[in-house]
Amino acid sequence: PELLEGDIVIALGDQFTAGTGASTAFSYPSVLAKSTNALIINAGRAGRGSSDIMAALSPLLVEHPNVKLVILSIGFNDIQQGTDLRFLRTYISEVILLLEKHKIPMILVGMPKLPYKAGASAHPIYELLASSGERVMYEPRAFTPVLNTQANLETPSQFTATGYRVLAENIEARMKKEGFIR
Repeated sequence: PELLEGDIVIALGDQFTAGTGASTAFSYPSVLAKSTNALIINAGRAGRGSSDIMAALSPLLVEHPNVKLVILSIGFNDIQQGTDLRFLRTYISEVILLLEKHKIPMILVGMPKLPYKAGASAHPIYELLASSGERVMYEPRAFTPVLNTQANLETPSQFTATGYRVLAENIEARMKKEGFIR
């Protein structure tokens, strides 16, 4: 369903959601906000791992009962730190179950496998997770065009303003495909 004025979208994630390395005006949630009438809440935090996502999401759902979509981009820090991926799977599954209970759709943005390189595809665990919820839309390639151009990367864990714009464009394309925006 198309997002209307006053609808809430929560962008939940780590430094790639927060926009670390660039002004918050260049974060993908800020760029997306210009493409829709909905209010996009940037719930990204640099360094966040998957174990923190429920603690971040639950109060937001209470505070904002009109949430129409959650965009989840998490896992970089887990993968980089060598966290057992069973934990990543468990924590994201908990989010999926919570959102299913509230009938809130989610776009799950797959993180590429390490080491990041041009043409990298999302880690296979994300496709498995996306298939576990009926309201989960999977975006496996949002990061690929960003990683394809060195000028988009400030560091391996931060993008330039241009890199965040490219990420936003890819997520926006998925939102259009799913009918959330025109």
